[in-house]
Amino acid sequence: MYRGPAEVERVAALISDATRVTVLTGAGISTDSGIPDFRGPNGVWTVNPAAQQLSTLDRYVSDAELRKQAWRNRREHAAWTAKPNAGHRAIVDLQRAGKVRALITQNVDGLHQRAGSDPTLVIEVHGTIWQAAVAAAQDCDVLLSVGTSLQVQPVASLCDHALSAGARLVVVNAEPTPYDTRADAVLRHPISMVLPALVGRTAA
Repeated sequence: MYRGPAEVERVAALISDATRVTVLTGAGISTDSGIPDFRGPNGVWTVNPAAQQLSTLDRYVSDAELRKQAWRNRREHAAWTAKPNAGHRAIVDLQRAGKVRALITQNVDGLHQRAGSDPTLVIEVHGTIWQAAVAAAQDCDVLLSVGTSLQVQPVASLCDHALSAGARLVVVNAEPTPYDTRADAVLRHPISMVLPALVGRTAA
């Protein structure tokens, strides 16, 4: 198992001691499953800045060629064949240990559920009731933010809700986020390696 430096051990102990962990995931957790993120070094928008227009409603509505490209992208998307990775499975281990208050995800790839996460705990913010996500952020000991840049609102504001309620914030992301200075811990290690290490002490 990946152990990493002392900071990983400290966060593993923090999670082990918690009774309610709300996990917030973004595109970064699925990169090891072959699904590129958006803003990372090899992200869809980093490699091809024009691709961001596919997510702009006014351009999508006004440009027929853009819509066709968006449909082709959906048909050919890596999510159709992707499989859960060790990061997804680590969250399932945390759930089985009785620690997961909720799993809030910005992703639409379904990999959390396919890994074995309880669908009743999964809150898909791009299509689920927002109030449930806020309640989960406010009612946890630890908000574990995994693979999200925390630059997109309103999802990023979940960190504010958690911090205001007294929760500890742990950020696991390859790139800096706006919340790093307010987090109790920031881990830059590969997600599919560090999450199993963080959960191992709890799930054992």
